[in-house]
Amino acid sequence: MKSKLVLLIIPLMFFACEEETDEGPAVLSAPENFSGTVSQNNITLTWSPVTGASAYSLARDGSEIYNGSDLSYDDNDLEYGTTYNYTILTINSSGENGPASSPLEITINGELIAPVLSLSVTDSIATLNWASVETADHYRIYHGGDFMEEVTETTQDINIGTGVEICFTVTAVNEYNTESDHSNEECGTGS
Repeated sequence: MKSKLVLLIIPLMFFACEEETDEGPAVLSAPENFSGTVSQNNITLTWSPVTGASAYSLARDGSEIYNGSDLSYDDNDLEYGTTYNYTILTINSSGENGPASSPLEITINGELIAPVLSLSVTDSIATLNWASVETADHYRIYHGGDFMEEVTETTQDINIGTGVEICFTVTAVNEYNTESDHSNEECGTGS
């Protein structure tokens, strides 16, 4: 009887898996689209997500002010007339910091205070007056909380008709289009 030699070939399979090497996960680059917007003495900073990031570390003038996974941060109650430098870096799953971004320089301009409004009515004409705000470029007049018009003067005559109480507020706006809080509300009725 003849014997047969049977040769079995078993394919070897290799599975690719994400596995930490002895060196750990890759160090991640700084987030892109790092930017900030100013509103009065507050700065809102935003950035794009980085794949694989477990956290972000945000620093102002070299000191960490935020460490977390959000993609924005509100830096509030800053000093008027001051320039701040921000950097951000990405932290990987092993807690290793990637390189910091280039500094983002943002300036908080001079304080923009709300005007103090007064109103007088003669017949159907309301005359709005307010003191000039030093850092204002122009002013916005609001009627019943709704925007009405922008002006550069500190007085404005408005026909309010007769028999209906009309209320106004004014805001100051600087050259960077930052708007102050609303003034006191003043109301009048035309006759």
